Amino acid sequence: MSDNNKGRWWEDYLVRYLTPMLLGTMLIAGLITIIAYDGDFNKLKSGFLLSENKEANASAFFGLLILGFGFAYLSSTPITIFHAGRMFRKGMNKFAGYAWIAWFLITLTLLIVWITYSILCNQRLGDWFVFCMLIAAALPSLWMFVGQSYVIWIIRRDRGPEEDKDKDKDKFEDYYSKLATARNTSPWAREIRESYTHLREHSNSVFICVAEISLSAAILLLWRLSSGQSDVFWIFLLTTGLLWISPNVLLWSVANRLEKYLTKNW
Repeated sequence: MSDNNKGRWWEDYLVRYLTPMLLGTMLIAGLITIIAYDGDFNKLKSGFLLSENKEANASAFFGLLILGFGFAYLSSTPITIFHAGRMFRKGMNKFAGYAWIAWFLITLTLLIVWITYSILCNQRLGDWFVFCMLIAAALPSLWMFVGQSYVIWIIRRDRGPEEDKDKDKDKFEDYYSKLATARNTSPWAREIRESYTHLREHSNSVFICVAEISLSAAILLLWRLSSGQSDVFWIFLLTTGLLWISPNVLLWSVANRLEKYLTKNW
């Protein structure tokens, strides 16, 4: 944590990623149990978490924590792009709130049906309903993937022809130029920033948890679609993971472009 942020402890990455890391660790343990140990947690304990003399395997627990942190970080990559392109409120961004509300109501309805049926009929629903619940839980990750790709596309499209860059600033560069000016000139810049940063960073932590849970559902969905064939599953998983993080590669060039603009005009 830098000296300037000591009063804003919630901006520290350790605090921001602590809950997502712990949740990611639990989700990774659950995925390993289902995929590698046929859903038997006792097999996970005896084969991985406990040593031969039935003592806790410290290296295994530490490894799970590292995997949990990595899972949390990779799950959060779309949020970086959403944050970078937050000045655009059109297209998918315009309807993001409505999409989240619609998904919430649909998923809540399915959950109520599941619980009500189980209680009244005293029996479990079929595999088809579990499959539907997995799809519903995986939908936010699909929305985030399409959304981050859309935001990157908007940022790059908004750039305009290279020969016109000396005439006008695009919306992306103009936003960050004004933001930097406001933070450096306003005597109340720190107080104003704290008023919204506190809310956003806590929401960001929860957003990462939502992304982790939804990605876990997507991974289980891939496992079911692969019919337990490990080679097919790993092809699905690696391809999906590569697609998930690839838009951030384009964000690197966008950041370089912003740096170039600020260097020339400040």
